[in-house]
Formats: sequence, C-alpha cells, structure tokens
Amino acid sequence: MQRRSYCGLKIFLLLVGCAGLLFARHPLRISSAQSSAASAAVLEIRPDLVVDFSSDYMGFVEPCGCTTGLHGGIARRAAYLKRARQSGIPRLVVFAGDLVAGTGELNRIRADTLMAALAAMKYDAATPGEMDLLEGLEAFKKRWASKPFAVSANLTGADGSLLLPEYLLKEFTVPSENGGTRTVKVAVTGVLSPLLFSKIQELSKRELKEFKVQDPTECLRRLVPKLRSSASLVVVLAHLGVPAAAQLGKDIPDIDVVVAGHNPAVSILSPPNLGGPILVAAGDRGRQATELRLKLGEEGGVDAYSAGRQSLDESIPNDPELEKLMEEYRAQAAEYGRKARAALAAMRKPEQAGPYVGAKVCAMCHTIANAQWKTTKHPSALEGLKKWHPSAAERIECLKCHVVGLGDPYGYIGEKETPEFAGVQCENCHGAGRKHVEAAWAKQPTAGTINKTPGEALCRSCHDGENDPKFDYSKSLPKVVHKGTS
Repeated sequence: MQRRSYCGLKIFLLLVGCAGLLFARHPLRISSAQSSAASAAVLEIRPDLVVDFSSDYMGFVEPCGCTTGLHGGIARRAAYLKRARQSGIPRLVVFAGDLVAGTGELNRIRADTLMAALAAMKYDAATPGEMDLLEGLEAFKKRWASKPFAVSANLTGADGSLLLPEYLLKEFTVPSENGGTRTVKVAVTGVLSPLLFSKIQELSKRELKEFKVQDPTECLRRLVPKLRSSASLVVVLAHLGVPAAAQLGKDIPDIDVVVAGHNPAVSILSPPNLGGPILVAAGDRGRQATELRLKLGEEGGVDAYSAGRQSLDESIPNDPELEKLMEEYRAQAAEYGRKARAALAAMRKPEQAGPYVGAKVCAMCHTIANAQWKTTKHPSALEGLKKWHPSAAERIECLKCHVVGLGDPYGYIGEKETPEFAGVQCENCHGAGRKHVEAAWAKQPTAGTINKTPGEALCRSCHDGENDPKFDYSKSLPKVVHKGTS
C-alpha cells in the first residue's frame, strides 16, 4: 500500500524546498574563533557522541541484485555500524518509525526481519510509526513490546496505559575538558502523530480502536523537564513528519535533538543555527548511513555539531551475522511467492483464455521485431534473477519486472507451469495481446488493441531510481526499439 500523500503534503514540500531548513540547538555555544554560528554548525569536529539515525524503511530489506550501483540493505548497515563502533567514539543508534508500508504476509515477514535486524545491530532506541500499528495490538506487542530499545511517550492501549517505555536513559563515557573522561546521560523518547494515525486508519479502512495516540506536544511538555533533570542530552524520535517535528522544536525548545520520521523522500543534514533543537531527518529508506556528530557541553547540551552521510553501496560487504538473517528472509519471501502464485493458478478456469499470449504467438506475424527483441537482455531477464540469488526467481517483488502478467491468474505462474511467460516480452511493454491477436486473425481492425508506442514512464516503472539507478533512457531506448513492425 502506498502512502505519504497525506499529512500536510503542501507544507511538507514547501519546507523541503527551503534548502533543508533546520532548527539548531538553543543557541549553540560556539566561540568567536569558530566564525559564525551557521558555519560553525557544519564544521567538521571531533565529536564526543555520534547519533546514528534512520527511519521509514517501509519494507526495504535489501537492494535488488539484478543491477549494479544499488545502495542500502540491513546487512550492509550492520557491517557499517560494526566498523563505525570500532572508532572508539560513542554512538547512539536510533530509528524513528515505519518498518513497513502496508499489511499482509509479505509485509509481516519484512517487519519481523527488520526488527530482528535492529536487535542484532544493538540499536539503542526505536519508536513506532503509524504503519507499525496496522496489524493490530497483538501483533504490535509481539514485535515491539519485548524489545529493550522500543520507546514511545504517547502510544497507549485503549485503557490509556503506555504500551512501551516512556523514555530510555543511556550512559556514555566521553572526553572531559581536563583531559580525563566523564559520564554523559542521554534521555531518548519517541512520539507518534495522532493525525497520521487517524489518516492511516482512513486510508486502510481499518479501525484500530485498541490503540490511542495522545497529543505529542502535551506529553513532551510534561516529560521533557523530567528528562532534563536526569540527563545531559534529550533526544526525541518524532514520527510526526518534518513540518510538525520542526514545530515541536519551537514549542519545546529545551529538547536538544529531534529526529523526524515519516519523511521517506527527504533528508535534512545541513542544519543552520536558528535557535531551538537540532532537527535532522533521513529520508532514504535506509540506503545511507546518516549521522549527527555532537560536541557536548560540560554542563549539558550541545556546543557544536556537524551532520553527514555515507552511502551504503557495494563497497560495504554484507555482515556475516546479518547475512544469516537475510537467508532466512529470502527463504520466507520465496515461500510466500510460491504460495501466492499457486493461489492464482487455482483461480484459472480451463475453458477460459487469458489476456496474455506470449512472445511466440506475437512472432508469428512480427518476425523482424521478434528477431530484434532476441538481441536484447529482455528475453533472459528471469535468468538474470537466478544469477543473483535462486530465491529471487520465486519472490513476487523480484519477479514483477522479469516475467509477463505476474499477478494475473492467466499470467506467469512458474517456469514449469507457464514457461511461455518467462522473461520480459512484448506484452510487458505493449500490453496484453489477446485482443490484438484475435482481431488480427479475424482480419478486423487492430487499432486500439495494443499499445504501439510505450513511453518513457513505462520503462521507468521497472528501471526506476530505486532498482536501476544507472538507467539512462536515451541511451537504452535504441537497444530495444524495433526496426520494423512486421
């Protein structure tokens, strides 16, 4: 299920357009030798503490393996974190909500895998987003309640009792000005937007009466003074969307850091000093490692900071421990794919012809086009999946751009059942061909029965920035365009 088309989208886009507007801590204690506060804020520093932040994985577990240049994946993230922790600089690792972007068996598999990964990577804190509630209270408790890093100050059951700890207190040993070390306490809490919770119920047509989401500002007005009295640094994981998270910083300026969630398309990593908490966001579904480097004040708060990111690209190998989890995930996703396609096969009626015919039927008339098609990589698209990983040839999310008619009872079911629909064929680009073929055989007009000129948008529905970032339409089109119609 797609989302993010709600929650003040116009305001959100305006905010994004303003060069990644960010509210920096109240005010930064920067010496005159460090120039202006704005430039000092982004100065490279030797940090006392690094906040490693992410959010909105939305079901993204690993990148597709059928092309190169892809980023992200939890196994790479785990390898990156292990290496980063070896630097000796303390690291607070947090997640600001929305493991998945929908419901159903495949999303359950993804959510369980991602939560297990957070645990294996020893995350310090994670707060749920509205999508994490869609399966209902029992599923939520099973996935979240037992995790020592789960936190939320405003998510309750129907009776008003908190479902997760209100806050977490973490201790770190950091350098002291006198050359020794000191212990710093960091309080982390999380909040969820009531508006987003209401909207997701409306969009999904699900009533989640077993949950209540309290007003986040009121909850934090009460909680933050308590946290300030016991911690040197207060961090809020705000699954509110960027505009509301920014407003939260204005309303409660005694917070030090706000990590915004519910923003999968936007990253905020260049904060100017405007007063109030530092606001950051990682809007890339976990494809990059994003961090906030903090120079902490001796009396608490933040003296200076910088923010940055590193792409989790192919130069970072999968962590061996997480690779074991990935194999479990791939096996489960493959089994789900087999069951889903078997269910489609059961819907077939022997006496009924489906909308797809396969490239061999097209070739009976379009011999030149068929010969040209065979010179491309499209016919062997399914084989390409197998080369990456055997499970990919069974998984729904992988198959959709590598076979004909996936999801239709009369489309691709499996290599043994429907070999005529394996690979990317005529009907992937031109649409289902049954009506076109029947009209041609009956010597009737074929106009309107097929998409003669598929455009760039159709190509990019598979060759998108997420799965094929190096795709160049203008260079790729000549390789697949037909030299003739016969």
